[in-house]
Amino acid sequence: MPEKQNIQNKEKEKSILGNPSQEDDTSQTTPRGADRRMAQRVSVDLDVDYSREENYLVSKSASITNLSSLGIFIRTDEPSAIDTVLTLSFQPPNSDAPIQVEGVVAWANKVQGDSPDYDQNGMGIEFINLDEETKNRLVSLVKRIALLAED
Repeated sequence: MPEKQNIQNKEKEKSILGNPSQEDDTSQTTPRGADRRMAQRVSVDLDVDYSREENYLVSKSASITNLSSLGIFIRTDEPSAIDTVLTLSFQPPNSDAPIQVEGVVAWANKVQGDSPDYDQNGMGIEFINLDEETKNRLVSLVKRIALLAED
């Protein structure tokens, strides 16, 4: 089972935050990307609700598949446009309080249903306006999930 998790983790490393073995790579065109690669990320499967200012609830069967203290990848068939600001809410495992954050769509991927990459539809979200408490909760959550994945 750990081998399967390692393979899944390596495959998902290409999602929101890029490949951690390429932390020195500055070829990414968005300035946000260079900063985010410095944060540890983990593969997860968490339901997420998100909304835009003009819509109360946007998400339709959306889930977080990759998480760091600086951003997430949301798997969804209907990604929002780049630079869209979203309000997000998700429930960490074994926690009574959901995490509620703001984020901006850094990139989006929309692939047609016949493509082998269809399961990669979604959007990379960079967290914005994080208060210290929320940032600490995110860092703790990522560390906890990473430790569980090692077992």
